[in-house]
Amino acid sequence: MIADQKRLSAAERAARLARMKQPRFLPDVCEGGAVGSHHFSMSVVRRNALPKFSDGRPNLALVVDECKVTPVGLPSLAEFVRGEFAHPAHDPLDPEDRYTYERLGGVLFLHPELSGAGVEYNVDFVENPHVIPACALPPGVIATFEAMREETERREELRYLGSNAFFGALNSAPQAPKRGEF
Repeated sequence: MIADQKRLSAAERAARLARMKQPRFLPDVCEGGAVGSHHFSMSVVRRNALPKFSDGRPNLALVVDECKVTPVGLPSLAEFVRGEFAHPAHDPLDPEDRYTYERLGGVLFLHPELSGAGVEYNVDFVENPHVIPACALPPGVIATFEAMREETERREELRYLGSNAFFGALNSAPQAPKRGEF
């Protein structure tokens, strides 16, 4: 990504800079956007947060997304993030991109949402099982974040109770029997 940016012409750089000065979402413009908000979020964590973490104390990355589709609540989010912890994606065109997640205790995803009662924070948390011991989050912190995630799940279940929500249909679909089961 960095190597691609270095290859831009002066006109392309000027066009990108002009767009960056505009609001994120333009009301009268139909722009495409990334659907994989979890990919984008973890890319930002890897590029921007990992170089700043200490190797002598607990570290947490906090993602407050501004994506068109939030990663909070995606059924595959935890699986994707754990896979990223185990095998970090790298920019093959950037020789400086050698970051790993060994100093990251976990990622807390927050998505603020306006409700009748004020602002609700939908939360998703993924603990890093590959973190070095000095950088692991304390058990009480992990328990708090997991409780916040469970509260978000409970609130979202109540919100969509009885509706034909897409992810609800996926999660409640009957599972095929496993090998040897009937």
